[in-house]
Amino acid sequence: MRNRKKLVKKIRKLKETLSDKAIGRRLGLSKDQVFRLRKKHNIPKRVPQTAGRIRRPKVKIPYEKLQSKYEMFGNSCWICGKNDEKLTSDHVKPLSKGGSNWLCNLRPACARCNSTKDNKWREKNESLSQFLLRIKLKILNDIQI
Repeated sequence: MRNRKKLVKKIRKLKETLSDKAIGRRLGLSKDQVFRLRKKHNIPKRVPQTAGRIRRPKVKIPYEKLQSKYEMFGNSCWICGKNDEKLTSDHVKPLSKGGSNWLCNLRPACARCNSTKDNKWREKNESLSQFLLRIKLKILNDIQI
């Protein structure tokens, strides 16, 4: 085998972004050889990246509490007010922007409003009513087109 110190140094550098198999292909080693070197020299395993957001623990909300939240909004979409049977749970502050899975961050929304809102969040000096108006106008423009 080649000079071990150089090889271990290369593995340490590549381990931040690549799997054992990918490192093996780059260095001309088998996946098992990379694994053994990594174990022998205490090189940590690569941490899989999340989709640009921190993983939060899943919060299990009882169905009754979620249903009472929907009833609080009259079983209608909180953005357009449409009374639709197929309501989805919308995160007021999106998970990708630092929102949570807690009940206080969930509101009922129809599928159209939820997909139009996507992961948008208020601008710095924008109130919630201005934000909702902006989303409603976008929905109306989508309908007319």
